[in-house]
Amino acid sequence: MIERRFGSFSERTEMLGPLQSFDPSALCANDEYPKELCDFIIALAVAHNDFTDILYAVSLVNSPDGKTPGQRNRAWALRCGISIHLTKARAALFYEIAQLIRENKNVLDNVALAKIIQRMPKKHRQSWESIVEGALSARARNTPLTRLLGSVRDKTAAHFDAQQLGIEYRRRFAGEANDNRPPLISRGNEALASRFYFADAILETMLDRLDPESSESFARGTHPVINQTDAAIFFLVTGFISARSAWRSIVEEV
Repeated sequence: MIERRFGSFSERTEMLGPLQSFDPSALCANDEYPKELCDFIIALAVAHNDFTDILYAVSLVNSPDGKTPGQRNRAWALRCGISIHLTKARAALFYEIAQLIRENKNVLDNVALAKIIQRMPKKHRQSWESIVEGALSARARNTPLTRLLGSVRDKTAAHFDAQQLGIEYRRRFAGEANDNRPPLISRGNEALASRFYFADAILETMLDRLDPESSESFARGTHPVINQTDAAIFFLVTGFISARSAWRSIVEEV
């Protein structure tokens, strides 16, 4: 998969579609669309924005600057560390989406919602079905999407398990896994001038244990599961609004 780069903030802005609006009642309840369903769609809209913001940050961090991967310098170490932080944020977001679906599984059988899902493009409808299955089923079918969702659902919370972090530290820096790489830090005179790179390395190791075959592409924001999930949510939310309101063009203020 080709990694999509968003560029600068102004370039990111230019990528956005034109401003539009819709009837506010499109996300309010009536006899056909209960309040719980409308609230669920609003929450998915928030999740979509979270996904795209994280992907934008990943793109900025991964922008080339002439540094060679693996060089022992602050620029490369900081990039790796921020990438790991963004990976944690993405993993937490997957976990929250799964939790959102579990807490609102009663709305998934709504007739109106089912019609909207059926009108989604086939590949995005299938992605949404996999997301739901991965969130609800302990024995989801064996697809990359459901496998990764299941791993994140079960293991994300362990990122801040002090005992496990200690085990990983000793394994990486003081055990058999040590390959003569010392624990690194930047010790500045203030918080923004400091970083514990060894802590980033521990989390990188823990991410590898989530899904060794795809952890690198997941960390870089290029794993298909990310694009599949975000696209499915986008088509579901816009499909829901389209079913209840016409789109209205908005003249931007300059």
